[in-house]
Amino acid sequence: MEIISNTYLSLYVYDIPLKWIKIKKQGNSYVPDEPVTLPNKYLLKENLIPYLELTMPVGKYLNHSLKEILEEDPQYLNYILKKSDQVPSTLVEACKVLKKEYKIS
Repeated sequence: MEIISNTYLSLYVYDIPLKWIKIKKQGNSYVPDEPVTLPNKYLLKENLIPYLELTMPVGKYLNHSLKEILEEDPQYLNYILKKSDQVPSTLVEACKVLKKEYKIS
């Protein structure tokens, strides 16, 4: 059985090509039978790359990039902003931009 896959990211990008994927029954639901991913060009906006590459100099995510933090714990950006006096101003600015771009409340 195949269905058309179009992810929630279409909220941000409307030109994602539709793709047929195989699905399988799992419990009372159907799930993809193969990995469903999008090319990076749909996931990253070029202007955000410098922000996403910044690394945390302190704390729980020491030496992790903002990209890694967003993937694992997007709400941590709020914590960084609360502790803005303890992190570099470039990191604070990056968190503000990423929060707005990725609609993190």
